Amino acid sequence: MKAAKSIEQTMRVVVGMLARGEYSELERLSDAMRLRASEIEASVREYGSRIVVPPEEAFSGIDVVEIRGTAPPAYSVRFRLHTLDEGPSDLELQATFRERAADELMGVELDNIIVA
Repeated sequence: MKAAKSIEQTMRVVVGMLARGEYSELERLSDAMRLRASEIEASVREYGSRIVVPPEEAFSGIDVVEIRGTAPPAYSVRFRLHTLDEGPSDLELQATFRERAADELMGVELDNIIVA
């Protein structure tokens, strides 16, 4: 399924940026929809543990729900983040990904980074 591959690829990019602390770049990637760089950084800092890129198999566990009636197609996604201290943590990334015709990466709206 093309959407599943694009969702996974987009999530890898977003998580990689979080792990590298590229908050301004994440804000640009998401066109500052919902979360600004300062809010992303504050959520990560408040949690108190460094986000890391998880093992490959973690990306098969992305929770995806298609949002009906959207054009272009959009998906609500949730992903359990990994930290240096804990491995799989209780920190969760919540986002909306939208398909884009000319790109393998989806459009990204960061909805929240929360303890779930």
